[in-house]
Amino acid sequence: MKSLILIILIAALSLPLSCTRSGTTVQPKNIIVLVDFSLSRDTANIRWYMETIARYVVDNMGPKDRIIILPLDFNSETSSTEIFRVDFSKNDYSSEFAGLQKDEMEKQNHLDSVQSAIQQFKQLFEIARQKRALLRGGTDIFGGLKICRKYYVPGSRNILVICSDMLQFTDRNVWNFEEHLTSKDEVEHYLSIAEKVDLQGMQTVVLTGAQDSMRPEKFNAVKAFWEAYFIKCNDTIVDYSSGAVSKLEELISQ
Repeated sequence: MKSLILIILIAALSLPLSCTRSGTTVQPKNIIVLVDFSLSRDTANIRWYMETIARYVVDNMGPKDRIIILPLDFNSETSSTEIFRVDFSKNDYSSEFAGLQKDEMEKQNHLDSVQSAIQQFKQLFEIARQKRALLRGGTDIFGGLKICRKYYVPGSRNILVICSDMLQFTDRNVWNFEEHLTSKDEVEHYLSIAEKVDLQGMQTVVLTGAQDSMRPEKFNAVKAFWEAYFIKCNDTIVDYSSGAVSKLEELISQ
């Protein structure tokens, strides 16, 4: 009996970090984050995006997860660049001297890696904020979504987080949500002319940040457009809000 218990204990300790207690393998997450650096977002909002990503996204990532941070502004597609990237699955958290503390040591090593990644992310984010501020004003969300498709990973849970006021502005007369799209009556028109981007079943959370000067009617019209648009793009909208983070945290923690 003692031998059987010992065998079971050894088998349990040998489970990788990507397994649950029941032995079920956790599907790795591939997280793509679009951050709005356009002139329509002030420094306070942009830094709120940074803190939100650090606290509710990176800090909740598992040992098999990866993340890529990309910019949103007028040059989302034409001048895209990777602001930050980390793939925790490439880390080796094991130690041949861990013994019975193997699981705890691996968990702690991952937590240490996460905290290191957060510090690196914040440094690179601030550098990107300053550089992108020098670019032309405007916001190309459609272009950013096209870039996202390049980072889709089959076999993973692909999660898209968009930190933006979602005010598409690449053309003063046509795609200018800063001045147009003031009521839900306009939604169908813009859906009819919008180019569809196949997001291949991603799960999406949109966080707009503070929009104190925007009337509720306009906020709801912009929200209605994007929710309908994402459905057309084979995407699942998990949440769209100005600052509620509970659903984002839950999605990343799963």
